[in-house]
Amino acid sequence: MAWLDTITRNPALNQRDFRLLSVDSICYASGTGGEQVIFSLLIFQITGSSTWVGVAFALYYLSLLVVGVPAGALADWMPRRVLMRAVQLALAIGFVIIGALVARGLVELWHILLMTTISGAIRATYNPVRLSYAYDLVGDKHLLQGLALIQIGNRVGQGLAAVVAGSIMQRLGPEHAYVTMAGAHFFAFFLLARLRTAGGVSKHERTSLGRTFVDYAQEVRHNRTLLVLIAITAGVNVFGFSFVSALPELATERFGVGAEGLGLLYAARAVGGMLAAGVLVLWGGRWRQGILYLFVIYAFGGGLVMLALSPGMAWALGVILIVAASASLTDVVSQSMMQRCVPNRLRGRAMGAWMLAIGVNPVGHLLIGALAGSLGAGTAIALNGVALICCAVAIMFIAPRMLRL
Repeated sequence: MAWLDTITRNPALNQRDFRLLSVDSICYASGTGGEQVIFSLLIFQITGSSTWVGVAFALYYLSLLVVGVPAGALADWMPRRVLMRAVQLALAIGFVIIGALVARGLVELWHILLMTTISGAIRATYNPVRLSYAYDLVGDKHLLQGLALIQIGNRVGQGLAAVVAGSIMQRLGPEHAYVTMAGAHFFAFFLLARLRTAGGVSKHERTSLGRTFVDYAQEVRHNRTLLVLIAITAGVNVFGFSFVSALPELATERFGVGAEGLGLLYAARAVGGMLAAGVLVLWGGRWRQGILYLFVIYAFGGGLVMLALSPGMAWALGVILIVAASASLTDVVSQSMMQRCVPNRLRGRAMGAWMLAIGVNPVGHLLIGALAGSLGAGTAIALNGVALICCAVAIMFIAPRMLRL
């Protein structure tokens, strides 16, 4: 098959370290996808409220707002391979601890919220270093396709973990699900030890840790393209990605399914994202990235409106494929454009800026949680979809230069 041959011959996959990074992405995303299924349903079971689920996701993403920029600075200041291993180990230990609390019957709501906050902070450190490390391996020419391959790994891991975590949680309990997710991170910790490329800024470009923050502030102040991309990414995350906070209520109240059904909805997100990333690997180099970014924002908003109108589980699964594909594309394209619009020595901090932008997610999760609690999950999702379409319309008039990237 020609499309499969195109993927396997991709220059990124010809590199040993990039292949290891791709497998690591599957392991890392397994922890992410499984964790979200576990804590969202566990909190909904404890409180019976989507509002508290929204609070949990808000705390999860609030860390991105606080940690994103320092994490980007660290990614430009120390060997990226070392930093990635430290993050994987920390996540594994955290899951073992919360799993032990659940097993002993000691877990309370505040334990889950605290673990969610800590996990979000650790993950905020990982993304800038991983994304800039991918650039270290594949360079500017193959960056979009390389990031798309990483995204495929993410979605494979999220999809598998969502189904596995939901099934284990329903059949054996959340403590076993948490320990299973910890195993994925322990495996990644040992896998990353095989990387040969240290990654990071060259010695002649490296500055003190304090100076990295000064350089970042100056770049944001003078680089209008970067500033516009940060603002757009923030808007997309507030109105787009926060729909997951309403999924537990949608699954249980409208569709009448439990943990396994919710796991399937999360798995559909992963499949849609994987398909979209595959399209980028095959044909991503043919499109102007600014135009592509605008198109997928429109599709993202329209998909959310369709999800809100879903009459049943089967329809919802199909629509989530569209929503997830659009979400995946917005991530990959924005990451690529941000790294390409800054000097090489600032790429880690550019990804820190991307983390800062998605760090506004708490606003979206709190908003949709409150709307779902008062108006219902379907109405809340529909309003977010309309707002996202309005954002796309605004981009055409406010940021026409971005469309030429």
